[in-house]
Amino acid sequence: MLHKILVNNKGKVDNLNLKIHLDEPFSSINSETDIYLVNSYGKTKSFYNICKNVFLGGSIINHGGQNPLEAARFGCNILHGKNVANFKEIYEFLNKNKISFMVRSNKNFEKKLDFLLSKKNSSYETIKYKINSIGKKILKNTEKEINLFLKNAV
Repeated sequence: MLHKILVNNKGKVDNLNLKIHLDEPFSSINSETDIYLVNSYGKTKSFYNICKNVFLGGSIINHGGQNPLEAARFGCNILHGKNVANFKEIYEFLNKNKISFMVRSNKNFEKKLDFLLSKKNSSYETIKYKINSIGKKILKNTEKEINLFLKNAV
């Protein structure tokens, strides 16, 4: 199962011998840290701004998933599990546009992350451009619909 790769009780990522740091108030990051885990509200924006690859762990358990739009807006490649029912259409769109990637196993997760980390030219700016362009089109269409509604209401 995918969740087994995350964290064991020794603060290492299973089978990879990596040092992790769990985000906590007033804690400093050791220079030996390989992976920084964030499990809190309100902090993700600052991390998405500097990260290129994000795993949304709320998609491992069956509770509906996590909203990937903020990570996509900041140009992150998104890895996720299969449990994304609350955001199904969004994930389908992001998967189709090669912004997010569903991982089905530890091996698949490792392979995809390795690929993303080894890419010479980051897709960071391309992702940001795609998301911003799509957002502008949606906003423009919404504005047209609102104006049409207001025109017909008067």
